[in-house]
Amino acid sequence: QVNSLKYQGLNVRGLATTVTLSKGVLALNNIKANTCSGTVSGTAQVNASERWAVNVNVRGIDTEELIKAFGSQLQFYGKANAAVQLSGLGLEKTALLKSANGTISLAANDAVLKGLSLEKVAGAVRAKNVAGLVMHPQDETRFSVLSANASVGNGVLNVRSIQGKASVAEVSGHMNVGLIDNSLSGEVNAKLATSVDGRRVTVPIKLGGTVQSPTYGINIEAALKETVKGVLNEAVKNPKILEGLGKLFR
Repeated sequence: QVNSLKYQGLNVRGLATTVTLSKGVLALNNIKANTCSGTVSGTAQVNASERWAVNVNVRGIDTEELIKAFGSQLQFYGKANAAVQLSGLGLEKTALLKSANGTISLAANDAVLKGLSLEKVAGAVRAKNVAGLVMHPQDETRFSVLSANASVGNGVLNVRSIQGKASVAEVSGHMNVGLIDNSLSGEVNAKLATSVDGRRVTVPIKLGGTVQSPTYGINIEAALKETVKGVLNEAVKNPKILEGLGKLFR
């Protein structure tokens, strides 16, 4: 049992485990520890060649504490649960990130993402006007539920599925995060609670930049065009729908 230890900026307390050494493999079984206001449990092992593997579950982790511990400026706040199964070769940071391979799943409740306001996006859709839609660092979106499933390999975190619920939208999408260069790319679709002519609008948002300085390419015009396209397709079957089409262009 270890009272406390520190890895980079991450403080771990109350670490307890059962340690075995057999055939050159150091195994840590029944790991239990506290960090970032949450708990960690699971197993880990490493051999003399620095080949390692971890299989852990985390509960109630404070994401703000965790992100700051590793020096990132991403502003994402909430309590998260996660399951992590990773293996790799090398314990030095760069080698660890380059070789890491496995899967991660995460779920957070009452999460807040700074720098992106879906409320502003919804307002622009209601006004049918993208002029002046600018995001600021203090802008935010609150998610009642947010989940993600990802794979790790070749220095990239591939988030295959993102699902989230906010008061103004339901969000789904995918993204890639460079573990070495912190690059960010991908796309999420925000299905707004806001309606245009009684129809919910889905706005595509391109992700870019870096984890520290993300960029959001919000294409409201494309979303409105898709809504018009849907109206026209239905109008072929029911000409009366055309009577409401003009509302989209007022």
